Amino acid sequence: MSVYSNPEIISITPGAGSATINWRHDHTSYTLPLRYLIIHGTIILKTINYNEFQPMIVSRLQRQDTVDGLTPGTYRLKIIAIYGSQFNNTTSLESNEVEVTPLAPLTVPSAPTLAAVAGNNLVDLSWNAPSSNGGSNISSYEIQTSIDSSSWTINSSTNATTRFKRVSPLINNTINYFRVYATNLVGIGAFSNIVTVSTFTVPKKPKITSIIQNGYNTAEIIWYQPPNIGSPITGYVIMDTETPFPLGNFVSSNKRESQISVNNNQKYNISVRTLYGPTNNQLFVDSEAKFLRIDSVPIITSITSGDRSATISWNQPRYSGMLITGYRIRAEEMLEILATIDDPTRRQETITGLKNGDTYNLIVEAIYGEAIYGFESNQVSVSSEPFPVTPNAPPTYNNDNDSDKDNDSDKDNDSDKDNDSDKDNDSDKDNDSDKDKEKFLNTTGFENFLNNVQIQTKASRNTSAINGTNILPVGVYSKASITIYANATRW
Repeated sequence: MSVYSNPEIISITPGAGSATINWRHDHTSYTLPLRYLIIHGTIILKTINYNEFQPMIVSRLQRQDTVDGLTPGTYRLKIIAIYGSQFNNTTSLESNEVEVTPLAPLTVPSAPTLAAVAGNNLVDLSWNAPSSNGGSNISSYEIQTSIDSSSWTINSSTNATTRFKRVSPLINNTINYFRVYATNLVGIGAFSNIVTVSTFTVPKKPKITSIIQNGYNTAEIIWYQPPNIGSPITGYVIMDTETPFPLGNFVSSNKRESQISVNNNQKYNISVRTLYGPTNNQLFVDSEAKFLRIDSVPIITSITSGDRSATISWNQPRYSGMLITGYRIRAEEMLEILATIDDPTRRQETITGLKNGDTYNLIVEAIYGEAIYGFESNQVSVSSEPFPVTPNAPPTYNNDNDSDKDNDSDKDNDSDKDNDSDKDNDSDKDNDSDKDKEKFLNTTGFENFLNNVQIQTKASRNTSAINGTNILPVGVYSKASITIYANATRW
């Protein structure tokens, strides 16, 4: 009679949804068991029949086998050896019980995240690695393409560590769809998001033609866009190449100027960004950057109004690293330049051609740099604060040469009169003069007349200031001899 011994579990190695069991089964005879059972509690997880022993024999006394299909959780496993035959009585011998927790089962990788940047006849694809490799290392990435987002074909592939692919050539202004997935030992992973790409021809770079600074935290950028032979331009944005952020709002494609907010005494490298391509995948091309720093500005010291003119004086700005090459005078309400001064030492200019009665907010711009080939791309300017002025024409009076003759005639008539008549006439004149004075002083606008007109008397031709006020340096002759009263004093 053969003597049998109980199996003994030596070790259990957890796997992904599996457990590999090593056990020892020592017996005194060479009779092998009919079968082995691997059980968890009362549940038979696997049965190994006699004809399957050979692959699992490690040595004459050691056995090994793997149980697959385990779900996450803890298992208490043991081995049962069955001796005998199905026609005779059987003997069951149990091993010790060992606890094991299998690893999560292997799955396919999760979905990558795909991004695309379209170019001229090409697209650059890039993606992030999946958040899960499914418990198995990723072996490759596959890129698929479609023209209708329904029927897909494999375009190309990369190895497990490369997550970038340039796809070319593509036909410009046509729509293509792309997606990507990862693979591992289990199989094909989940598909990424679909990106829609329309390739475009790059427009030419814009060119900054002028930067107009006013020294009060704002600057106006003016640029030129070469004729577009590329894809349609959708708009512009003013950028600072030192930062990734725009300096102004979106500018429509039909405009070529923008006012931006900047900080005084801060350096900027200004560029104009031309936008093109689809709104969901915006493309751009930048102009060459131009230096900007709002530092010191001219200060208007005085403005004197004249007849359809104004004379403006200013102080030179403090030196800020660049030499001043000239000045420009402009009105805040007008785009055109009213005067250009090429002499950087000038501090005064008379502006003509203005309209009397209109108010102009005049600005002095200090220009830095030299124009090259007729363009102002290398020039910058800083502007003063606007200063108002209203040109006005002086009062005008008619000259009557006959007045001298009339006065001479009056003298002849006076000489023929007797003394009594002269006294009466003087009395009448005094009375009339008092009435004229009262009427004149009550006349609306007489005070303005006194404050704004100089009168040269016919007799002396000397300029006299009425009420002691110095007004316009012009001589105005009266039509007839008049008597003017100021501060109750007869002149």
